[in-house]
Amino acid sequence: MTGHEEWTDTKIDPGSFSMDRMWRRIGERLKGKPSGPVSGGGPTGGSSGGSSYSPPPFPAGLAPDKSNPSAKSLQEALKRTGWPDPSIPSSDSYGPATQKAVAGFNTKHGLYAMGQPYDAAIGRRGWDLLHKLAYGS
Repeated sequence: MTGHEEWTDTKIDPGSFSMDRMWRRIGERLKGKPSGPVSGGGPTGGSSGGSSYSPPPFPAGLAPDKSNPSAKSLQEALKRTGWPDPSIPSSDSYGPATQKAVAGFNTKHGLYAMGQPYDAAIGRRGWDLLHKLAYGS
């Protein structure tokens, strides 16, 4: 992950946060010491203070309103990071509760699609970050 301002002088990072603050927050979540962007993706890239945990492969076809592949592993990882309420039972369905949790996670971590602050779809970057936060050391 790299912020706009970290690779060009012609763009600014969206929102009211700095990448320094983001690297610090990611480092705190991963219990590592962020050192800023590095080749391979910064603190979550595996070479600077993060854990050696490797998330499971992103399940092709995982999407809102689908049940195949199962959304259970996504739901369990979301619950481990505080999304959604742990009392909601896991199911194969990527239904409204899962969508709401993913949208909250994406918004919190700046992972939503450009111009869509309510993005209920988990992507590969979100999947990897979610699993590192949920299961990394």
